[in-house]
Amino acid sequence: MQLSETRFVKIDGTNISASVNSATEAKIAIKEIRQKKKEFAHIKRGLLRQKKDAERLSGAGRGKKNIKTGFFHSVRTTVSRMASVAGAYGTATAKMDLPRIEEECARTDEILHNLDSVMIQIEGKLLRFS
Repeated sequence: MQLSETRFVKIDGTNISASVNSATEAKIAIKEIRQKKKEFAHIKRGLLRQKKDAERLSGAGRGKKNIKTGFFHSVRTTVSRMASVAGAYGTATAKMDLPRIEEECARTDEILHNLDSVMIQIEGKLLRFS
């Protein structure tokens, strides 16, 4: 996803800065920040979806198993074990992706926090301008 361009808000890594000189520029900057927050929230939702899929593939999200007996349970267990052995190659890549995804989630959280901080500062300037 390509982020929209802004006139008053600059994003460098996780640092956010805004420069406004009038009330109209402040209002436009607030609208830009709201748009950026929506864009980064969308990115974060995608990352969380990827993280959930990677955890499911790696087996990290499995809970404790119920102990059951019976013929059908043993057949189902055998089939699931065979399927997990066949999918073991995907497990390694999923485990390698988890740290990268978690790092991107943390970075996105920091950007969202910084956007909130800049919005509060601009709203304070807007009160001063009016």
